[in-house]
Amino acid sequence: MIDIFQNDPCLPRDDIETDIQKKFDTFIWKSTIIYGILTEITAGMLTFGTLLLDLPEGELPFNTWLPYDHSHGFIYKFAYGQQIISVMTSANIAIAFGTLVPALILQVCAKLNILKQLAETINSTFNLMIFLQCLISATVLCTSVYKLVTVPLFSSEFSSIVLYLACMLSEIYMLCAAGNEVILVSGSISDAIYCADWTKLNISTIKSLVLIMNRAMHPVTFTSGYIVILSYDTFKSLLKISYSTYNVLQQKG
Repeated sequence: MIDIFQNDPCLPRDDIETDIQKKFDTFIWKSTIIYGILTEITAGMLTFGTLLLDLPEGELPFNTWLPYDHSHGFIYKFAYGQQIISVMTSANIAIAFGTLVPALILQVCAKLNILKQLAETINSTFNLMIFLQCLISATVLCTSVYKLVTVPLFSSEFSSIVLYLACMLSEIYMLCAAGNEVILVSGSISDAIYCADWTKLNISTIKSLVLIMNRAMHPVTFTSGYIVILSYDTFKSLLKISYSTYNVLQQKG
């Protein structure tokens, strides 16, 4: 897919198309940096912040089972460091995947402004993963909010959970916002054709434009599990579902 983006017919061919591509590239880069910094800060608080808890020797910051005795000495320090490295590595992997799909979707927005294609390939490739991400995010959101009300306000654990929630919300919001942008851009194709000086074109070209306008009446959409369309409405629905689930958990608790 990256090769397709970087070769004809998707390459910008003039200054105007280059400006369009640079606009989206800059936005994707800034979004990646912001999300990356937020995730790194969260991972840092979840890992190196545990050093401030003054845990007794033998107790690890995260509950886990290890196939060896880590109750004291070098083995305890090794297990402690292993957990910190594991969380930080997982955070960087999350940054990579969490920004990859939205970036590819926004690249589709750029190409739609240039050539209007490639959406179907990306959608079919990442459809299942997007669905799993939305499902897991909804579960994590409601359980994290439930956990948030059980810890002391402004404590280290409270701050970590808040930052973690911010990361999860940012990740799912980027997916929905990118999908919504594709809908808006692809839906504007028919308007762009109509506003062109089509009266000076020959009959054959006009008929072709009519076909394109009819197709553009159905904008390009990215779906989650072929069920949910990625859009701002989906993001709001996810928040509502998470909040409803949180209320159920709170009542049972």
